[in-house]
Amino acid sequence: MATKKRPTKTAETVILEVLAYEFGFHDPAEAEGKIRRRIRYHGLGPYQQARVDLLRRVKDEIQGEIHRRERSRYFVGRHGEYAAMEDFDTERLTQNLSASYPDVPREEIAAFVPAAIYLYYLR
Repeated sequence: MATKKRPTKTAETVILEVLAYEFGFHDPAEAEGKIRRRIRYHGLGPYQQARVDLLRRVKDEIQGEIHRRERSRYFVGRHGEYAAMEDFDTERLTQNLSASYPDVPREEIAAFVPAAIYLYYLR
């Protein structure tokens, strides 16, 4: 019988997947409980509150910038009648966040930014 192989995820990916759905009116303890369970499930080592806090700051900054919409310095203009991913300069946003948060791998930020634009702008 073949065992199912779980896709390999990093701790940062797991944490950001949970934090993406956390908004100001949510209880942070609830998200942290989910993060603890998922990190344990994926076997990604011990839970680190400092890491979660750092990634929460990154998520909050991205979320705030996207919610500013046309007032965002990364908003490059509408590309048609409807909201589009191209309305934001994802490369520049990723670059600036990577410079602001050198402890977070650039690949993690680069993967999270398009997901955040979809979640906070396109939906």
